[in-house]
Amino acid sequence: MTDAALFPAPPEAFWRAPFPPRERSPRLAAAGSIALHAAIFAAAILLIHVPAPEEPPERRVNVEIIDAGRFDEAFAPEAPEAPEAPAEPDEARFAPQQDLPEVRPDGLIVARTLRSDSVLGDPRSADARAALPMMQSDERLLQLCGIEAMAQVADLGDEYAPDMIVTYAMDDVRIKGSTARAPGAAMRSKGHWFNLRFECSVTPDLEHVVAFAFKLGEAIPEAEWEGHNLVAGEDLDHH
Repeated sequence: MTDAALFPAPPEAFWRAPFPPRERSPRLAAAGSIALHAAIFAAAILLIHVPAPEEPPERRVNVEIIDAGRFDEAFAPEAPEAPEAPAEPDEARFAPQQDLPEVRPDGLIVARTLRSDSVLGDPRSADARAALPMMQSDERLLQLCGIEAMAQVADLGDEYAPDMIVTYAMDDVRIKGSTARAPGAAMRSKGHWFNLRFECSVTPDLEHVVAFAFKLGEAIPEAEWEGHNLVAGEDLDHH
């Protein structure tokens, strides 16, 4: 999927809701979901509400035909009694399968190509690039990781069109240093929500994603959406 396919016309506004006040508890802050709109690929809308970070070292934030060989010698008329030549081994059969993704022991698929830089590098992402430096560190970290997550899921195929991600829908986000682990995230695609796990590391200056691994899970039943602050999309398909 090309970057251009990810970008519709830019929207009028950048923020949909303010950053939650620091005095709110992490669970109350979780009521306002960390949302990244699909227009982040188009016009770089960031719809993420990130609650206040807790103290290090780990902070919890509520916010994947074998060639039989040649047998010419077996039918050679000059030497009919010659034994049949063994089939040559098919080297391709034993060659490493380069197209298979790397899967970690925990089941997460390692991203080969990181996409957030190209998304933010698009001229239509100017608003996003301008806003990132003004964010607090944890918020900026999750913004970058959310952009990467959306792009990686979009690259899985045309059956996915992610337009929002809530990093703490089912579980808190753990942040340690410049790495975020989201074991209970949720991603919306074509009006339906899916379970998502990811781990994301960024550079110390919070400028670039340097490592990303993820696993897209099963669809989340619609009956559970409200309890996890998952809003329905306008394009919800009930069929």
